[in-house]
Amino acid sequence: MKMTKQESDMFYEIFRKLLQFSNRKYKLFPKVNYETDEMLMPDQCAKVIAKVWEDTGNIDEFLSSVSLPDEQAEIVRSWKRAIYGMWSVVKHLKKGTVFMGENGAFMVQGIISSVDEMLKWYSLPMTVRAVIIPFKDRIITDGLIMALPVSLGPGIRKNLNMEYKEAKEEGRVYDQLTEEVYRRVKGKPSGAGE
Repeated sequence: MKMTKQESDMFYEIFRKLLQFSNRKYKLFPKVNYETDEMLMPDQCAKVIAKVWEDTGNIDEFLSSVSLPDEQAEIVRSWKRAIYGMWSVVKHLKKGTVFMGENGAFMVQGIISSVDEMLKWYSLPMTVRAVIIPFKDRIITDGLIMALPVSLGPGIRKNLNMEYKEAKEEGRVYDQLTEEVYRRVKGKPSGAGE
């Protein structure tokens, strides 16, 4: 599953501004000229993206530095609930792809391509490094999914499938990264700060 064209255009418009902000803030690639619509190269993007998710305080700084329509500002504000880390990708379903980690199981959708399309050359389950991000009423990635060279043996594959089955039976496969879900998987009590 993936976003609509209108949603993906909105995501990339906002995300590009956030990357530009972070690149300027951290002075990672100062020669990139945004006035000429120059873009970061993929390897540069990976370094800037890592800085974005390293400290979600960047989100507040970014929001105070730009003027966004209310809907877009609310979407960006929700990105403070992004979870970056290593995930076991266990299943591709119609509704999305299941990412499992120490924080729970999440139904993740793609932006322009489904996660299934992005990982079509890999056998599941597999291990990836990625960020999951709330976007409106679903969970997406930022488009950068790094497959890790980890071979999962039959015992681990069996355990992952059992964990997924248990999570599904217990209603712990999340398809939204709401404040409540974020607090539950991060172990934060209600009312705790970001």
